[in-house]
Amino acid sequence: MILAHIVAATFVSGVVSALVAMLAGYRITTRYVSRVVFFAVGVLLAVALLELLPRGFDELGAQTGGMTLLLAFAGLVMAARLLPHVYSRPLQPEVAPEILTHASPPSGVAPALLLGDTVHNFVDGVLIAAAFFEDPTLGWMMALAVVLHEVPQELGDFMILVWSGLARRTALILNGLSSLAAIAGGLCGYLLLRDMQALLPYAMVVSAASFIYLAAAEVLPRMTAPAGRRETVLQGCLLAVGIGFVMAEGWLAG
Repeated sequence: MILAHIVAATFVSGVVSALVAMLAGYRITTRYVSRVVFFAVGVLLAVALLELLPRGFDELGAQTGGMTLLLAFAGLVMAARLLPHVYSRPLQPEVAPEILTHASPPSGVAPALLLGDTVHNFVDGVLIAAAFFEDPTLGWMMALAVVLHEVPQELGDFMILVWSGLARRTALILNGLSSLAAIAGGLCGYLLLRDMQALLPYAMVVSAASFIYLAAAEVLPRMTAPAGRRETVLQGCLLAVGIGFVMAEGWLAG
């Protein structure tokens, strides 16, 4: 019975929330993709800095957590340098060149994003499973909390993949596959929860490192096209809205 609840809850929190977000993303026209990227960056940074890192550091301590963050970030930097051909491809017709502020598709965006999102979804699945072992009601409350932050995050992930040059259909498939990690995390949590508890803080920090790397090293440096005062203010507002979504979710969950 608990297993059925875990599978259902992780399916809703992972797959359904991703589909809802991506259906919303399909309605955003090409003209506004680059603007929505600022919203996405706000969500990713807030999830990393306000949720994943504090929870990971609470378990690992400042020194171990900091070292894990440093190694994960450095590993992502080196991977982007050593494998520049990964996801390097011509822009798809769905993405108009004028919305991109770089000369060629960034090679590190899609791998870093998918790594962080997959690990994050897996950890969410394990946490949902752990909550169900405590109490079924608590498990569904945890699943609801996950949905509240997954919908805006998955929307942001989808738009960043489109912004990086992937066709919308390709971005949908990759994001959908990443969301399946929540179900895998729930199943692993059900079978191996005691053995996995010690690894969860490390997974949280690695996921946070990938989100920080993505925003700071891959996305924001390329958003350098000249913009008027009005457009700059709008971009700042969208960044703040993304952060606000995550803060509101944390406040409601608390």
